[in-house]
Amino acid sequence: MGKHKTKDRLFVTRTEHEFHFGGKRQFDSEYTPTAKLPLLHCALTFQPCENPVCAPDGTVFEVLHILPYLKKYGKHPVTGESLSSSQLISLKLHKNEKGQYYCPILYKPFTDNTEIACIRTTGNVYSLEAVKELNLNQKYLKDLLTGEPFKKEDVIVLQSRKSYAQSVVKKRKENIERPSSVSNPNSRQNIVLDTRSLTCTTWCPDGGNKADSASEGPPIPKGYCTLLTNNGNLNFELDSYQAPKATRFFLLSLHRGCLNGIRLFYEASADYIRTVELQGLPGGEDEITESKLKGKIDPYVEESLPAYKLLVSSKYRLKKTCHFAISCEESKGLQGNYVVFGSLVGRRETAQALVQGLVDELVIEGVNIYVDPWEKEAKQ
Repeated sequence: MGKHKTKDRLFVTRTEHEFHFGGKRQFDSEYTPTAKLPLLHCALTFQPCENPVCAPDGTVFEVLHILPYLKKYGKHPVTGESLSSSQLISLKLHKNEKGQYYCPILYKPFTDNTEIACIRTTGNVYSLEAVKELNLNQKYLKDLLTGEPFKKEDVIVLQSRKSYAQSVVKKRKENIERPSSVSNPNSRQNIVLDTRSLTCTTWCPDGGNKADSASEGPPIPKGYCTLLTNNGNLNFELDSYQAPKATRFFLLSLHRGCLNGIRLFYEASADYIRTVELQGLPGGEDEITESKLKGKIDPYVEESLPAYKLLVSSKYRLKKTCHFAISCEESKGLQGNYVVFGSLVGRRETAQALVQGLVDELVIEGVNIYVDPWEKEAKQ
């Protein structure tokens, strides 16, 4: 049996199943397979290198990107080990008439499957085949172009088909966040024992509906939008699962243009950013809010509230006037008066300029809605 049918066996062995039929490979439990970088691409930016350098382990970087990184962190971006700029090796590559990188000794162009090596002392790049045949096997430890002597340890492999270092990433299992099932103890579901038995004549079926924990469907995805102001943009992430009513209320206000031209100012007494009192907002006119979100309850602000959270005053429940706000480092008097339904993400210079008094106010000139969790349901 088997793929090549070289054995007279009536079963598939473990080796045949692993290598010929895509079975589970025996990777180390601490390693996870990932995609391999193309030839001479920077391992920090994943872009082609114009001035390539390599680390002592053979990882290739672009010199314009790796030097600022080492100056700030002083560590290898891939392995996390200590690395300094003095340890980097400048690579000297050669191109043929077609503009392809090639081995200057064997005249073979480099591909993503070519085994490539460089010499630490000179930085010249050759195919690993040329180094093995003309240097290591012949015990001629001199650079093939310059004649400069080197040691066997100075041969650095840049690309190899058999190297696990370029195709796997070390990952600790205990740091992996696994999705947890969301359950509601108040849900009702018919348990398996309530169904009529068709195979056992001794079981008495029960047609009653007993309370049992049932896992809910997938949570509502988060929404994303941007408020365009006269002094920069404010990017928000909306928590549609924790506060669905407030999120729907806010997105509906954006769709109908209720926030265009509204001013944002800093309230020094309570240390937060807020809008003026808004009137004529959509309120409970939306069918999704009245039907699918009727039993949902949005959480009020608790005692400890992180900075740069998106809030709405509790008056929006009464379908009258209300205002939106953004919390700051030491916001006061927000407990029980506001609902948290999102957060400010990305660059915060626009909000910080308003808090620090660099600008007097922000005027909303437009909005961009990137993800609306209820857009499909609204079209239906």
